[in-house]
Amino acid sequence: MTTTSAPTTAAPTPKPVPVPATPMPTQSPTPEPTEPMFVPVANCSFEMKKNGAYCGLWHDLTVGDEFNWSSRSGKTSSSYTGPLGAADGEKYLYIEASSPRNKGDAAILQTWPLDFTADLAMRFKYHMYGKDVASLTVLVDGAELWSQSGNQGNSWKDGLVDISEFQLMQPIIAFEATRGKSYRGDIAIDNVEFVVPPKPTPPPTPKP
Repeated sequence: MTTTSAPTTAAPTPKPVPVPATPMPTQSPTPEPTEPMFVPVANCSFEMKKNGAYCGLWHDLTVGDEFNWSSRSGKTSSSYTGPLGAADGEKYLYIEASSPRNKGDAAILQTWPLDFTADLAMRFKYHMYGKDVASLTVLVDGAELWSQSGNQGNSWKDGLVDISEFQLMQPIIAFEATRGKSYRGDIAIDNVEFVVPPKPTPPPTPKP
């Protein structure tokens, strides 16, 4: 009797194991500029920026005000307000009071923390021309040390703030300009200098 063997079944070919794709390298986000611990004082006419700040010192506040200061050369775009040109150099900073600005909007320009170890004053030029000019204020660590308001005429004026009491304290100085009720309220600053404070005028000698 002849024995018939069962047909041999070939083993199935295993499917290839998928090789995972090599993931693309994750790019690190570009780090934001970090605030320096403190910087030395420096004169500034706002001609150019260094490390995101004018003269490496002055920068717009990013949170806490409504708009930024603008750089300009020549006259401002509105009539009967703003300077005709810079007080020093080619450029100056100003607040543009035209739309979309509203009454009471503020723009704050401030320094990094300042390092100085002697009596010092900050001297600057300001221009406040226009029938609806509001106010310009200088604050040091949030304390108001100087303020001017209203139309001061179509010329650059001199401002002076003694900051001697803040030496060794790394203070932050800020210019805060506030918009008035109309577009005729541009306010400008220029030529900020750090100088030795002037000596007080002695009282007159009484006559014998």
